[in-house]
Amino acid sequence: MSEHLPPFAALRAFEAVGRFGGIRSAARALHLSHAIVSRHVAGLERDLGTALFNRESATLTDAGKTYHAKLSSIFRELESATREIRGEANDKLVITCTPGLASNWLAPRLARNSAMLSFPRIILNSKRDMPDLSANSIDGDIRYVSNREELPKARAVRSIVLVCPQFFPVASVELAEKLSPYIESAADLATMPLIAESGPSEWRAWMEEQGVELSEEQKMSQYGDAQLVLAAARAGQGVALANRFLVNHDLASGNLVRVEPKVGEFREVRLGAYYFRAPSSRWTDSKLSRFHCWLSEGLSL
Repeated sequence: MSEHLPPFAALRAFEAVGRFGGIRSAARALHLSHAIVSRHVAGLERDLGTALFNRESATLTDAGKTYHAKLSSIFRELESATREIRGEANDKLVITCTPGLASNWLAPRLARNSAMLSFPRIILNSKRDMPDLSANSIDGDIRYVSNREELPKARAVRSIVLVCPQFFPVASVELAEKLSPYIESAADLATMPLIAESGPSEWRAWMEEQGVELSEEQKMSQYGDAQLVLAAARAGQGVALANRFLVNHDLASGNLVRVEPKVGEFREVRLGAYYFRAPSSRWTDSKLSRFHCWLSEGLSL
């Protein structure tokens, strides 16, 4: 029996496959191609003489799960020892995020899944205004930018689109039941009490996609934050625009419901995108890569 250890690159690739739930996700986290990670895993399987990863179901085999559990423990010790020798024992990841996504999706998801990220400490701050990343006090930022805006270019900052969510109207159950008999089209919806975040631009863009032009005199309640908009919608003040990352919990709990026409459905509309931004100098940092990969996977589900 051979006593040599498998190549470190193969072990690292397999550990990432198990941690991130697949070869493609591991490849993104390691900044390698899908083919290279796949070859590493296949080579490790040949070296060990057993199947570790089921390509059809994209899951670890029983042997793979057992091996991965022990391997992950070793890698965590390696990471801890490396941080300690570098003087990074108090390692942390500082993330800022647009308030609506931070409160309604990111914070609850972090609370459930942060252990799998192997981070000693995650500091999450919600910020409405786009933060300055040049001071190096922030590791990453998640920002919503509408289609009618441009993501400001900043020196030494990289960015990538995470997801372009579909937007749809929502209201409290009581208000939706009251309005439902009168909504046969988007034009009818335009006559109902509408709630906007900071102006009519998003409602105007959404209505344009439905073939409806809002008048300049269109009246609607306005708030400066998505959280306040949703709070007003829950209270029955009017109909708000939202996406699933903002209202999944409200829809599941029945606090809010989607508003639909009596016949058919409204057209799908994507009003903007969530971006991930980080200092260029930290873009390939291992802990930030793990966070970015986890974030992308969650938003794509």
